[in-house]
Amino acid sequence: MKLFTIGDSISQGFMSMAAARTDLSYSSLIAEVMGLVPKSYYYPEWAVGGMPINLENLFRRLSKKMKNRIDFWEWPNMLIGINQFLDEVEDYYERGLGREDAKYDGEGDFYHNIAIRGFNVGDSWKLTSELCLKYIKEAREARDQVFAAPNQSFYRTALKVLNPKLEDKYMNFTQLDWLEKHSESDDGLENLFLWLGPNNALSTLLDMEIRQTRGDGTIVEMSYEDRSNANYNLWHPDDFINEYQQLIERVDAAMQKNKYQNWKVFVGNVPLITIAPFARGLGKKTKTDTGIYYDFYTYFPYDKDSLANNKHLPKLSREDVMFIDASIRRYNKGINKILNDLNNKYQTNEGVKRYFVIDVAEILSQMAIKRNNGEVKYDFPDYVKMRYPVVNTKYYQTDNQGRIKQGGIFSLDGVHPSAIGHGLLAYEFMRVMEKAGVIFSEKSALQWDKIYASDTLYSTPIPLVNELFEHDKLKEWIAPFLKHFLEK
Repeated sequence: MKLFTIGDSISQGFMSMAAARTDLSYSSLIAEVMGLVPKSYYYPEWAVGGMPINLENLFRRLSKKMKNRIDFWEWPNMLIGINQFLDEVEDYYERGLGREDAKYDGEGDFYHNIAIRGFNVGDSWKLTSELCLKYIKEAREARDQVFAAPNQSFYRTALKVLNPKLEDKYMNFTQLDWLEKHSESDDGLENLFLWLGPNNALSTLLDMEIRQTRGDGTIVEMSYEDRSNANYNLWHPDDFINEYQQLIERVDAAMQKNKYQNWKVFVGNVPLITIAPFARGLGKKTKTDTGIYYDFYTYFPYDKDSLANNKHLPKLSREDVMFIDASIRRYNKGINKILNDLNNKYQTNEGVKRYFVIDVAEILSQMAIKRNNGEVKYDFPDYVKMRYPVVNTKYYQTDNQGRIKQGGIFSLDGVHPSAIGHGLLAYEFMRVMEKAGVIFSEKSALQWDKIYASDTLYSTPIPLVNELFEHDKLKEWIAPFLKHFLEK
């Protein structure tokens, strides 16, 4: 096997609030360059826009229905349209061809990309398809609600990825069990993409509060159910490093069984999730050694007037955000040490380096236009530099004529990369892979024209998105809506 991917929503191709476009994820783009697509790199495909709810598809339908404007008297009509859209997705994944007991009818009984939205580090060896079915069954009898996505959409997604044909022999398989199986196969496994960790901090943004683990190691040993019930949203650095050490030990044990001798593991580290435009900085700017921070952070549609007029608006303080960032920097320092120690052993014993880090945290920090006070420090590929409008890390915004005013690197949920964002990730992964000795054909390269064309937010902008920033009622509705569906 040439390429296998373990990760979370970013690696899955989660965009605009849905597990929707795995074909556009960075690993799929790289697999295409390697000549593996479509026969040697399988990934899930998601009907009706994916789960839990494809915000881009919803906005496009509303744009057509509302003629790109939402006037006061059209609100009831808009709400009806939203509910109809949600009902279609819910029907497909709860009762239609996408329901939990419907087997995938494609080739093979596994995917080469088994990244799953919402996964934190420990989920990679704790969550099985059997557990997913348990949670889905418990929720099955719940009555439908207005403005509801498929119930237990996180577990429905994980089930289809971990065991697409619902084989009994794979019911207890985790992501790492699949890794071991492929490593031990006749051909072995050449390249592994491993990117877990962002979800050990991400929910601090969704919740606009910090619920930190205790730092005493107990979280690492908890069962999956107990961890879920504890509802932590920020791993203490000691807990994260402990858990990540266990992850790498398990990964390395599986890879040591590899039938392919010259195997390599490419590891994404944890980006500073507070840079994502889902969180909007308000108030006075403070310059620090690590960049610009604001007095408060809240959900992206809100502005300073919203904060002044609503004292109960969920928000994080500057100190909160700096603490989250400091925790993530400690995570990445720990990741580097774990992998450096392991590489030193391999170089001593075998004269090779096995693990290679893609420093996504530094890459995104260099791209962050607000954190850098308007100065972009990242050196974009020439194609991206010279394509107008130029993309940036601000939240996607259009004008009433459907022209892009800002954004383009993040999708509509303000957390996950767009297709162009995935192109940039693929570009950075490939740079590290080439330095590690992975040979790409001279004729093979990222097809930026195709990537830009596939990014419909860029190629066919949505004028209705502008309404988010003009209507107070829509602002009040959209942020809790996003938060609800982005959570597990």
